[in-house]
Amino acid sequence: MVYFSLSGPVMTLATDHAIFILTMLFNFITYILFLIQLSFGDECPLFKYCTCSSDKTVIECTNRQLTNELLLKFTNELPKSTILLNLSSNFLTSINSLSNLNSLKILDLSFNKIQYLSSNIFSQFPQLTSLNIQNNSLKTIPRSFKNISNIYLNLSNNRFHCTCQFKLFKKTNFSKNIICQNNKQFNENDFCHMKNFLQINPQRSQIVYENEQFILNCSSNLQRYWTLNKKFYPSTTTKFSYSTIIILHLQMNHSGLWTCHSFYFNHSIWLTVLKSSSHYFCQTVQMNTSKGYFYWPRTSINKKIAKYCPFGSAAWLRNSNEYARAWYTCSSKGQWINFDVSQCAFQTNISRVFDYLSLNETNLLSSLVKYLSEINQNYLQLNDIILLIDLIDEQKDKYQYQDRIIFIYHLTDFILQTKNDFIFSTEYQIAIKRLRLIIEHLLDFTNQSWLYVGKELTAMTVQSSLSSTLCFIPNRSLLTIICDIDNQFHKSPLAIIQFPSHLNGTNQYSLYRIIIYRQSTLFTSNVIANNNNPVIHIRPGKNVKLFCSSKTIQ
Repeated sequence: MVYFSLSGPVMTLATDHAIFILTMLFNFITYILFLIQLSFGDECPLFKYCTCSSDKTVIECTNRQLTNELLLKFTNELPKSTILLNLSSNFLTSINSLSNLNSLKILDLSFNKIQYLSSNIFSQFPQLTSLNIQNNSLKTIPRSFKNISNIYLNLSNNRFHCTCQFKLFKKTNFSKNIICQNNKQFNENDFCHMKNFLQINPQRSQIVYENEQFILNCSSNLQRYWTLNKKFYPSTTTKFSYSTIIILHLQMNHSGLWTCHSFYFNHSIWLTVLKSSSHYFCQTVQMNTSKGYFYWPRTSINKKIAKYCPFGSAAWLRNSNEYARAWYTCSSKGQWINFDVSQCAFQTNISRVFDYLSLNETNLLSSLVKYLSEINQNYLQLNDIILLIDLIDEQKDKYQYQDRIIFIYHLTDFILQTKNDFIFSTEYQIAIKRLRLIIEHLLDFTNQSWLYVGKELTAMTVQSSLSSTLCFIPNRSLLTIICDIDNQFHKSPLAIIQFPSHLNGTNQYSLYRIIIYRQSTLFTSNVIANNNNPVIHIRPGKNVKLFCSSKTIQ
């Protein structure tokens, strides 16, 4: 038998070798960390909000105070090569604006305020393998999540409003993350133990006035029906668990005992319908506005009522603890007055961005130009256009300098590029006519040789001292104007302008202010609006206006 001693030179050699291995391992780890740090930098399309890896596959946007509006603003800039997207620790309530990320595999939405998830989120991101949405405000889980097996899903620290439907997720790998409103993990016995019940709403007897709307609802897990004064009364809507009666205009014969019957239960209320004079009330009003749908019930005179805003707070109220409300007042004459939705957010994401940008009035129009240049103009809805024109109208007096008038013309050009069906609506035509008057008025503040060239309109102030000048508008993507003193012909122009020699013979009308519109959508006249000819507005001097839509203008 042979023994080896670990003392002396052998022990020293082993120790040196171990130190060498540890040193090499430390250097390798340090090098890897250095490469990771180097790969994240500011060379990223989203460097204001995010950092990107050098190959644009890892996008980090954590703790940047991102809102839905900001996410919408830069969504189109996200690289299509994105594999990991970290949006954690922000103020997001929805991710509906995320799109075109077909390579996305890891999505981190933790520590936001997300209230719901789309049922098609996994078809929206077909390569997704990991979704972290812990510490949000989720109340429900889409039914489609029951089929998830190969995706890591973290739903912890959300207070779900559990129902018996949650048993669908009992066999999923995230079921242990589901904490219900009772601060316990989901248990079928807590939510699926069915008892026979019947409930009606309203629950107490009512005194109402004729011509008001009235709704009766009966909920039960059993078959049910309504009677009025012990006579069968048909329901307006009947579903599995409820039967509803909707009376749009109450009459005196609706007075009496209303009863909802089931096999084991019945509940009743007494309804008294009184005659009323319209002088003492404001009638029911329903309205769909740019800030949401509002229903104002019949209200007694000299009373101001409030409704919560459907889409939350306006930008200026966002940091307040006050709940956003809309207000309407029933006057002493029985008429609705002083409709106030100033605290309410707009319906569309684009209008909400406009509202947010309007907080900084100093550079508002330039900020609007920058934002609109980054999105598809066909995303704009009618209410977005009207709000944009309102903002231009409010700001026009601050932009009466020719270097800043360009912003208003740029926004107008953007609006005219919108080709949605609403451009034929009366609301659009009224708003666009107001915009036309604004830009024509601002042209008076431009000096000689001022020029704006756009896709849908071009504006210029030009001085002509020639005996006869012939100008062409070529059919190009940009509306340019070419004036030749030798009257050379240009092939297939959109329009031709010839300044008459008897006007140019004097200095009185040597200065011309011109706006060229590619199409006639800025005009409300039926004769002009029904064709697609270019329209040219020429104003010699300051007193004469000529509106032309023909091919040659003289």
